[in-house]
Amino acid sequence: MVSNGYATRRGKTSALVHRDRIAGQLRARRGARLVALTSGGAIPEAAVVDVVLHPEGTRIGNLDEDFAIESSAGDIFLLGSTSWRILRAESTRVWVEDAKGAPPTVPFWLGEGPSRSRELSAEVSDLRAEVFERLKNTGKGSTAAWLCTACCLDKRGADLMVDYLAEGFSQLGAAPTQSTIVAERFFDEAGGTQLIVHAPFGARINRAWGLALRKRFCRTFDFELQAVATDDGVLFSLGPQHSFPLETVFEMVNPRDLNEILTQAALQAPLFGTRFRWNATRALAVLRMRGGKKVPPFKMRMASDDLLAAVFPEQAGCQDNHGGMPLTAPDHPLVNETLSDCLTEWMDMEGLSEMLTLLRAGKIKTHAVETPEPSVFSHEILNANPYAFLDDAPLEERRTRAVSVRRGLSAELTDRLGALDKNIIREVVLEAQRPVRNADELHELLSDLVIIPQAFLQRGVPLAHGENALGERGLDLLADLVGAWLRVDPSDLTIAFARVELSGNILRGRFTENAQGRTTALDETEWCDRVLLARIHRRTVDGLRRSIEPVLPVDLMRFYLAWQHATPSGMLTGRDGVLRVVGQLQGFETAAAVWESQVLATRVRSYQSSWLDELCFAGEVSWGRLTPKNAQIGPTRATPIALALRRDLPWLLAANRFSTDGKSTQSSFEMGPTAEQILVALRARGASFFDDLVQFTKSHPAEVETALWQLVASGQVTGDGFSGMRALVDRAARDAVWQVGHIRGPAPLVVTGRWSLLSPSQDETEESTLVEKLAKQYLKRWGVVLRDTLARESPAPPWRDLLRAYRKMELRGEIRGGRFVSGFVGEQFALPEAVDALRAIRRAPARGEVVRVSACDPLNLTGSLSPGRIAATLGATVTYRDGLAVEEHVSNVAVA
Repeated sequence: MVSNGYATRRGKTSALVHRDRIAGQLRARRGARLVALTSGGAIPEAAVVDVVLHPEGTRIGNLDEDFAIESSAGDIFLLGSTSWRILRAESTRVWVEDAKGAPPTVPFWLGEGPSRSRELSAEVSDLRAEVFERLKNTGKGSTAAWLCTACCLDKRGADLMVDYLAEGFSQLGAAPTQSTIVAERFFDEAGGTQLIVHAPFGARINRAWGLALRKRFCRTFDFELQAVATDDGVLFSLGPQHSFPLETVFEMVNPRDLNEILTQAALQAPLFGTRFRWNATRALAVLRMRGGKKVPPFKMRMASDDLLAAVFPEQAGCQDNHGGMPLTAPDHPLVNETLSDCLTEWMDMEGLSEMLTLLRAGKIKTHAVETPEPSVFSHEILNANPYAFLDDAPLEERRTRAVSVRRGLSAELTDRLGALDKNIIREVVLEAQRPVRNADELHELLSDLVIIPQAFLQRGVPLAHGENALGERGLDLLADLVGAWLRVDPSDLTIAFARVELSGNILRGRFTENAQGRTTALDETEWCDRVLLARIHRRTVDGLRRSIEPVLPVDLMRFYLAWQHATPSGMLTGRDGVLRVVGQLQGFETAAAVWESQVLATRVRSYQSSWLDELCFAGEVSWGRLTPKNAQIGPTRATPIALALRRDLPWLLAANRFSTDGKSTQSSFEMGPTAEQILVALRARGASFFDDLVQFTKSHPAEVETALWQLVASGQVTGDGFSGMRALVDRAARDAVWQVGHIRGPAPLVVTGRWSLLSPSQDETEESTLVEKLAKQYLKRWGVVLRDTLARESPAPPWRDLLRAYRKMELRGEIRGGRFVSGFVGEQFALPEAVDALRAIRRAPARGEVVRVSACDPLNLTGSLSPGRIAATLGATVTYRDGLAVEEHVSNVAVA
């Protein structure tokens, strides 16, 4: 091999030594030493996608597709003479912002993730089985507590794990482990199906099983499938022509012919060429350096392909010329080494053989299930990395991209999605029926259907009232029932159905519900047209969701300005307007100095401070610091203060005072003796006037006032009126100086009205209830909620907790979920009326409308919706023109 080289279309290559067979000597050829020192590996590359400026949506160029897909948010690259920072990459676009001259970062490289070992896979399987048993026997709470102890998880981590596994078990009806393998099949948006075999044996065994099944599918259906293998399962993207009983997937591969089928699969897998190139490079058959320069990757691939065609022409040849016969691998060192690498390193043929033997012996249980939507266990494999692909289709051509992955729901709610909606079944059946209005239409119908039972011809519309013939089943096509109509033996009809099933036109299963709300009995097999069943699945999953064309981020900012009445044409008026604004912004903490001067004045036309005082004294509005803090002095102009409707104040306080571990925060602040006496008085006597507190504490009024403001700053006390806080933020009101004994300070403030404790609700409110109330408040504030919008909401529950609340609300039909705004990752939710308003904003032309808001205003979304970031500081403002931040004024007074 080293002395003779290889004959390619470019001539003889890779001969590195002279071999004297007579004298038995080897001599190096000229340049062999240099070749040995400089040869190396190769890196693949390909295609382009558009680069779009955020948030305007302006196209500024394009990028290599692999670079775009593999890049991460924050990477900087050079396009032309300008540096751009990647915000997010989508299938057809890459959203970027100006990096302001920052140097570009190192481009990505393709790599392969390490597979899970057999031992670790066994541990994962045992943990799943243990959690499954505990969930059945003891419930979620006890299982989460056990996970905290056995797996050293914190409470939130244990709850998240239990919710995830419980939901997956509920959807599949079994726990995928090494003793129970689950096959799941569901429709995608293109009308095909996705088959996932959940088997946590590790990627090496699953790759071998996936390639063996893929080869078996190819030989059975004469069709190459897209396939993916990960540590937890194998996925196959089936087309409309693939129809078979789901249970048969477990019997397709026999351990006796495993070596032959895996060898043939490996020879035709794209990885074979890659591994061959690696081996050829190590053997110095393909050079990395030539003429002192690095050989381009595409030339290395070409050289490797030519070398493979020279040593193994059948592998690179046209399969039409081989009659579809299996390939015969030559006894060549490079081919043998490549096959060994594929079967023992990349795959684990021995481990698969052991698993299939146990499966055939019945020691491994099997479970097959048809699901209306992908289970949560399938989400990872549907979005697997490119190194998990078992075929050569690139990421942008994967059929899995046609799967609409519904966000995970709680196990209690997924039970409602276990069967198809009978109303949708009836609706699709009616849509599929062809009306017969004249003789010509009847002739066409007879030509298509051949036979029409007389019972179907009712009121001139065949099948229009099929329920009368089918009972309450709607689309329940059972063999014995149809056989009775056609006067054909049910067993013969079942055979005919099976033949039609092989063509992919119909599918078997259990689709309808009986009167008790359960699916059809296990011994009753139903048959359904594939196209109609795909339509039923899609409508069942979609529910109330109505897709709209996503708007640009700049349009979303225009919508937020209008939704919060910050535009000149959308401002509110009068006392009722102030109440509406408070109800929308309640719970949002911002600097005390900007509430009246900028936040309310921006939203209420000709705002008057007396309106807020009236609402406060009437008991409709309250104010205070919702997030407690150990404050040694009174509040300042920058102290965060929130306004809230008094009826909602208790749960807002309870929600804000939950710490990250989910337990209520018990603050023990260091207070002076006067402050402690005031707290005792307010607990014992309830809301009290200032003079009453002076008499109770027997302290000087100035000391009582100082203590009150300290309690306000720490988030423990609030007042009836807003006049005291207004005077506090007015510096001119503090110019005078008073002195009592050795105490000297600014002039007293106006402390009219009563003072009371800021105390959360005393009811045992569950955290999930508080999170749902906060989720509703965020919807009221923003109309359209996405993760980037809530960046200003602090403190806020974790996004994963809010997702659960929003998904429940969506299932109840209260809100809508979908893709409303482009350029952002993650799930998005909106009020129905907000969706209509967002559509109107998108259709409305830009009029150059200018809106200026304070940097402390919740509408300061720079850094999330708009490029750049303006900190929430007093005196800083942000100016929007048609939703785009165009001007900023910055101050250095930070909000405390």
